[in-house]
Amino acid sequence: MATRMDDCGMWQTVWLEPDAVVPRSSGLSAGPPPDWDDLERADHRVPPVEPDGSWCRRWEAAVGVALAHLVAVTEDRPVSLPVGPVAELLGHAVGRYLPAGPGARSVGLAGPGIHLPRPRPDVLLVPRHPLTGAPWRPPGDEEAVVPLDSGVWAYLAHPGETSPMPATGVLPEGVLRDDYACRRAPGTC
Repeated sequence: MATRMDDCGMWQTVWLEPDAVVPRSSGLSAGPPPDWDDLERADHRVPPVEPDGSWCRRWEAAVGVALAHLVAVTEDRPVSLPVGPVAELLGHAVGRYLPAGPGARSVGLAGPGIHLPRPRPDVLLVPRHPLTGAPWRPPGDEEAVVPLDSGVWAYLAHPGETSPMPATGVLPEGVLRDDYACRRAPGTC
């Protein structure tokens, strides 16, 4: 088989011989395929911003795909997003591409390690399996879902620590923190 390609204005022909490539084992075990429970691990989360401060391309693609699915599932009807990271992620785009008005379809985040919201929202934003690409579904549920890249979903569902820098030491007497919920036992704050 031959293919021609243009490399900087110079045409080249590349011949591909079918028997030239031989698979060889690396000797390393591939390990078990990822499971839905693996999405809860901190190393599976993909942050929205790269270390250089740019928007993560994986997030760009995930948001575009999720928005397209959301428009299709809601049949171009108004959408009500839950307050929090989902609204921050999709709110601007939903406001731009979907109409506002009464009869909005509700959207909720669901997946492994998250209790299904009650009552069930009209549309669930769920992870897409990292290996098979199949969307997660609650057992016995066949209602509308919008699949989202599993690493992006994991970041939304299990954000972990969100402070820009770890705090050290203790706060001075009389200074109260108002940026995080109390993490002590109830009644001891």
